[in-house]
Amino acid sequence: MAVLNKDTILFVRDSGFDGGVYRTTDGGLNWQPLGQVGGTGQPYSIYMFNKDIGFNLGSSNMRKTTNGGENWFVIPGESYFDIKFIDTLIGWKYK
Repeated sequence: MAVLNKDTILFVRDSGFDGGVYRTTDGGLNWQPLGQVGGTGQPYSIYMFNKDIGFNLGSSNMRKTTNGGENWFVIPGESYFDIKFIDTLIGWKYK
């Protein structure tokens, strides 16, 4: 879960049928699916650097968003357990 403010939260669920990335903008009253919903390779972790830039990690890849989760693109390479960033370009990942 990535809490951006009291109203905006992004959440990931690793569950084949309804897993994926979800977002609320009303403090959790309503949740909107944001891509990657259903199917295999669902994300199990999410990290938002700010309201626009974020990453999610799945069993087979890492993805990045630059528009608050509306779209995600795959970052080629291995999958990782967790990531942390100090700015939009410098970060750490580990297995």
